[in-house]
Amino acid sequence: MKIRNWLATAALVAALPAAAVAQGPAAPTTPRTTPGSGAVGGPADGKVAVLDTSVFVEKIQELRSRAESVNKKYEPRYKEMEAMQAQMKQLDADIRSQGGVAAPDKLRTMAEQLQTMQTNYKRRGEDLQAEYNKELNTTLQPIQAKLGEFVKDYASKRNIVLILDLPGAAQAGTIAYLNPAIDVTDEFIAEYNKAHPVPGAAAPAPRPGGGR
Repeated sequence: MKIRNWLATAALVAALPAAAVAQGPAAPTTPRTTPGSGAVGGPADGKVAVLDTSVFVEKIQELRSRAESVNKKYEPRYKEMEAMQAQMKQLDADIRSQGGVAAPDKLRTMAEQLQTMQTNYKRRGEDLQAEYNKELNTTLQPIQAKLGEFVKDYASKRNIVLILDLPGAAQAGTIAYLNPAIDVTDEFIAEYNKAHPVPGAAAPAPRPGGGR
């Protein structure tokens, strides 16, 4: 069963607290002062870490469980779309193979039939995808809220002052170098799954080349 990770990940990143998840490198901090007063805020002295949120739907048990429940509900309709696609492919192949052999009227009828099928397929596919996306976002929203609180607690307990969203930072081109030692994805996922277990769920395998 396919899990559309790009969708869930995009929604997840949006739910994480902006103060903890950023898409750029941390800049040195200096005390802020106002005229006639002392320092308003001292320098933020702590660690920087990265999270690979692209694996959250597969690795975080609560997210995976809820996403799979939505997939299971929509699986029959997606199979219908796959069957329509196979029919269109076969009809297109028939038209090509009978070109110059079948009567022009028959070929024209087949071509019109294919065009109608393609139009219906596109319309139904767009409606189905929109409905699926809406339900998936609604279903994952409670877990996203819990993750938002968990990441703040995780960071505060480890003196982490900045957590970068690795996919977002990479896409923005803001990472010139990354020491794998600051990648806390596997540890974060393990801690979250431990705090919020899903009965019967298997522990996720560590990512190849992942950090600690």
